[in-house]
Amino acid sequence: MNNKYVINIGRQLGSGGREIGAKLAAQMHIDFYDKELINIASKESGLCKEFFEKADEKTSQSIVGGLFGMRFPFINDGSIPNNNCLSNDALFKIQSDVIRELAEKKSWNIFLKVEEEGGFYAAVKAGSVQEDINQSGKARHIALSSRKEVLLGTNQFPNFTEKVGDKRQVENKCCCSDNSSSCESTVTVLNSDRAASEFEALRLQTEAADHCPKAFMLTIGNLAMRQARAQFSCNFLACAGYEVIDNLGFETVEEGVEAAMEAKADIIVLCSSDDEYAEYAVPAFKAVNNRAMFIVAGAPACADALKAEGIENFINVRVNVLDTLKEYNAKLGIK
Repeated sequence: MNNKYVINIGRQLGSGGREIGAKLAAQMHIDFYDKELINIASKESGLCKEFFEKADEKTSQSIVGGLFGMRFPFINDGSIPNNNCLSNDALFKIQSDVIRELAEKKSWNIFLKVEEEGGFYAAVKAGSVQEDINQSGKARHIALSSRKEVLLGTNQFPNFTEKVGDKRQVENKCCCSDNSSSCESTVTVLNSDRAASEFEALRLQTEAADHCPKAFMLTIGNLAMRQARAQFSCNFLACAGYEVIDNLGFETVEEGVEAAMEAKADIIVLCSSDDEYAEYAVPAFKAVNNRAMFIVAGAPACADALKAEGIENFINVRVNVLDTLKEYNAKLGIK
């Protein structure tokens, strides 16, 4: 129980510290706290959360006298010292105590749970240890499927031309080989699926199909946005093993659609800016005329209007990559 630790990330506005913290917590299977710490510290100290939000780590001035020009003897309920001025140092001390308490409770609660079940061996026999580990694994698979956790080469930046070929995962076998009578069959087993297993199964499904789908990037309009969305879309769709075809740009959507048809594309991805989708999406969709799956790259404000016109496929950073690609495989008849 001595392996308790706290990872604290100092950050500046726009540095991506929250995203880094969330991904690190997911990878290490530990709890992640951000704004929640302010709420907990407020509840524990009896102070309203605005005091913590206003505190500046680089100063030690009185948060009330320096920032609000008032004092607060009325706040004291016994949870803080009886003075009329609270420094930033005192506020951060409160938050520090909260962080340490959370780390202590998490580890201690696990210990107590195991002890209440009669010790580790009894907990294993009951299956609670395996259940906790399997839940942790399940949470990681969910994080990977939505890219909250990145597995390089699998759910992010895959090798576009890689083929699995004869490389197949060896099926897990019982440690007792064929002598199943000697197994402790009453013990719950751990889920041994690797983190990449679901994406690998998806790519194997695509590779085993009679035809590998081609995804054609119909790039048009704003140069920076169309290039960025084409890169995102190629990366997204290649996770399923699709062949992706990028382009420099087209003058009209009709020109782009005809180029896609000449390339025998199964999927056409419209890549432009959110503002321009109102102009380009519907004409492009009508030009495709059900000859290929039509996808809009992004989450434009006009999405509801586009859906009303029959456009149903959108890919962006908020969608679940794995579930979306499974849906696309089904639509393409890949089973």
